[in-house]
Amino acid sequence: MAKEKKSIFDELNILKLLSEFQEIELEDVEFKIGDLELWFQPAVAAPAPAKLPAPPTKIKPKEILKEEFHPPVMEYPGRIVEVKIGATKGEGGTRGKTV
Repeated sequence: MAKEKKSIFDELNILKLLSEFQEIELEDVEFKIGDLELWFQPAVAAPAPAKLPAPPTKIKPKEILKEEFHPPVMEYPGRIVEVKIGATKGEGGTRGKTV
């Protein structure tokens, strides 16, 4: 029997080479493969954060407090300035009357 010529890829164990790296990047590569199986292990999920204790619930009042309202009595040191809004037609505006 004649020996078949083996390529370099037949002699190298590709799985062994790939197992040594966490990440590989291939550029301009062509493979002629009959059957290929790739096994990817899922990444480890981050653990769930610890649950914080719930804040204590506030007790709702059973009735509203009864209190009388006394409006504040204030005296103003100055006087209130009145402002006229709008101008009548006689004053050059468009309103019939001013407020």
